[in-house]
Amino acid sequence: MIEEYQFLFLIYVTLSNIISVIAGLLLWTAFVFFGILSRRYEQIFRTSTNWQLLVLAPTGILVFVVIQAYAYATAGTMKEPQSWAGHFLVIISAILCLYGALKFRAVTMGLREGRK
Repeated sequence: MIEEYQFLFLIYVTLSNIISVIAGLLLWTAFVFFGILSRRYEQIFRTSTNWQLLVLAPTGILVFVVIQAYAYATAGTMKEPQSWAGHFLVIISAILCLYGALKFRAVTMGLREGRK
């Protein structure tokens, strides 16, 4: 019975925590690459793409991952203040990333219309 409990704890708690941290890092990396792509568009087409926003906005996701990893490593779970702070940062990052992506989309659509 104890071995089964340890196995279930490994799968449902430990493994899901590790996957959650890895997923957050991958999401942050994807947004940073999106910002770098936007910077290349700015360099090539000589038009402002606000790439700085796309590179800096996902920082809240990275901070959340750090808070989450620290909480899992020390206490095994996130406490309520850590959870509130982390999720607040993710929401702010999401709003800023969406704003940056929409600005970049407007630039690319303008470039696309200019080619016709």
